[in-house]
Amino acid sequence: KDGYSGAGEIAPLKGLSRETLDDSLKQLIAILDAVKDASLESLDQERLFHSVRFGLELAFLTLKANQAGIPLWKKLNLEKISKKDTSIKISALISRHNNTEQELLSLINDGYNSFKIKVKKIEDAKLIDTLRQMGGSKIDIIIDANKMFSFGEGIRFGKLVYPFNIRYMEDPLKDIYKLKEFFKKTGIGIGIDQDMDNKDIRYGDHIKAWVIKPGIVSGLKESISLIKEALRKNIIPVLSNPFYSGVGMSALILMAFAFIPDNVPMGFDPYRWIKEDILEEPFAIKNGGFSVEDTQKKMGKINKALLHRIY
Repeated sequence: KDGYSGAGEIAPLKGLSRETLDDSLKQLIAILDAVKDASLESLDQERLFHSVRFGLELAFLTLKANQAGIPLWKKLNLEKISKKDTSIKISALISRHNNTEQELLSLINDGYNSFKIKVKKIEDAKLIDTLRQMGGSKIDIIIDANKMFSFGEGIRFGKLVYPFNIRYMEDPLKDIYKLKEFFKKTGIGIGIDQDMDNKDIRYGDHIKAWVIKPGIVSGLKESISLIKEALRKNIIPVLSNPFYSGVGMSALILMAFAFIPDNVPMGFDPYRWIKEDILEEPFAIKNGGFSVEDTQKKMGKINKALLHRIY
């Protein structure tokens, strides 16, 4: 009514979200009349899919930030941690194909200094060796096994890659209750991603990182709570992008700026793979990161020609 608006993104991801896009759409339509004139706090009373909660929370918060005339990051956190850098670094996601060396060299030249490579078999240890040889000590290496290894396979793989100074390894084992023993036998710290909603396994000295996907395992407010808890426990909080457009990405970038210390690379590289953004002008990735100023400048400018009304 006052001319201000706020935008959110509801984007469940097949294979990770419990709900489908159709599930989320039906729920949104069912509750829209109840929440559109309410407050952010009113959402806490609703039993919402994570994707719906994230989208509505973001819409409310961007609306309130626009009404107050302040940046979204300040609306998220008025007590922002002290930062020198307004660039949010990201980990380059390395694909497993024959051009790995050329891809790595190109990304290093583009300013990336953190790399995550997905592995599926023990022989992929050779790729980690290649990464370390090419990047030397100036790059961080993160491995993501997506729970592909049995305990025995995981131990063999871990011992092979330990000499390459791995920052941590995400989801190394099919059996999530043997992660502590994996750490004892390999010395490689563990990142929790797919099982972030399982409180039984996300704590302990062997846990080095939490990979937090807002809209997948939690909403926006809950993700902020997880970031704060991780920092208290000396666990690295890593926000991860489940293929959001610039609308959802703006929240992730500004959350990282508001709450996460400098030089912690985020899992935002999937944005680089999107063919067309819904924003009039996509965010630029420069020197291996996103600029907060660039994000704030472009985030509200949606290409409305790409939208159509559904309700």
